[in-house]
Amino acid sequence: MIIVGLGNPGEEYKNTYHNAGWLALEYLRSEFKKAGVIMKSGKAKTFDYCEFTDSAQKYVLIFPNTFMNLSGIAAKNALKFFNSDVDNLVVMHDDSDLVVGELRGAVGAGSAGHNGVSSIIDHLKTKDFYRIRIGIRNPKEINRKKAEDFVLNKIKAADLKKIYLTFAELKSKVKEKSTP
Repeated sequence: MIIVGLGNPGEEYKNTYHNAGWLALEYLRSEFKKAGVIMKSGKAKTFDYCEFTDSAQKYVLIFPNTFMNLSGIAAKNALKFFNSDVDNLVVMHDDSDLVVGELRGAVGAGSAGHNGVSSIIDHLKTKDFYRIRIGIRNPKEINRKKAEDFVLNKIKAADLKKIYLTFAELKSKVKEKSTP
């Protein structure tokens, strides 16, 4: 199972709404570590990774070191590097169509304007991969902001708390994908 968390590299993007996918990966890594799972970390040209086995299932967490709009390069390289295919791919990313605290799985959906997802679709020549969409939209917005007007902002403390509460569902969503 290759799990790619979308985000932008660099301190200036840390804890921004657009980096919700990376936050999700960090959360998963932390949860598996707490459970005593032994992990191996490494670096490749376009991504860093952490791999481990849990309940006979191999997981590889992929942290692209490409910018969001080039996420497809890292995803494609990760599949090649680990000799895997799109059937074993999970992509976690922010979704401005969902409110903060909402988490949804999807397969075969379009990018809905998300440039990181568009890049993956373009590079893999398919949209048939499992996605975990992480809500980042303020539910109290009166006038709907364009995503580009807030995705690079630091996540507000109250929103971060909701996002982490949502992440409690992540392990089950990922394991749901890995169960035949």
